[in-house]
Amino acid sequence: AVIRRATQDSVSSSLGQGGSLSAVNLMEFDSRMAKARKSHQNCLSLMKKFWHRVLKEEKSGSTAYGRASPAVIEDMVLCVNDYEEAVENAKSEYRWLMEK
Repeated sequence: AVIRRATQDSVSSSLGQGGSLSAVNLMEFDSRMAKARKSHQNCLSLMKKFWHRVLKEEKSGSTAYGRASPAVIEDMVLCVNDYEEAVENAKSEYRWLMEK
């Protein structure tokens, strides 16, 4: 955050003086950076949710012969699908940031 702030300060000092970065571009970049962080955090939360679900099933002993119920498996598959979607969103945001 400190390095980004220093970069913003140096860039903003050149705004209006032939600088290639406008205030609108800077605001857009900051907005997309916040979206990327939020997407990344969402990925981590979904990963955590998945593994908590696995541990919960192991501790509860509700699995017969090491097999989970269809409802549990469906819930875990939904977690994985949500995670994959969140990863794609995060990748998209990071790609946009890298191109700028």
